[in-house]
Amino acid sequence: MAVTFLMAGAGTNIPELLTISKTIGKRAMIMYFGMVVVISNVVGYITNRILMPGFTPVLNYDQTQHTISYANKMIVVMPGWGKNLCSAILVFYALYALYKVTIKKIGKQQVTSYENP
Repeated sequence: MAVTFLMAGAGTNIPELLTISKTIGKRAMIMYFGMVVVISNVVGYITNRILMPGFTPVLNYDQTQHTISYANKMIVVMPGWGKNLCSAILVFYALYALYKVTIKKIGKQQVTSYENP
């Protein structure tokens, strides 16, 4: 299944889908997305069943859990007020970006309404 994720991950990222949608239309983007998903799953199935029939993935869950617990120890612990401050800053930036886009759209609508009496 790793082949499926490698193929579909690169082919279905949001910027690529938006570019395809703007360039050649939404219908083509939907067809592209569907074909990438279907073909990548078929290739993943063929790879798993036909090309590598006896393959069993080796995953040591004890080692994985140890790695996760070690990574959790390395996380910087921040007090509650710090987390709230960081969240407030992110919300402020998001609202500021929304404000700029809204003002730009309102300005374009006003210019258009002045041009077409």
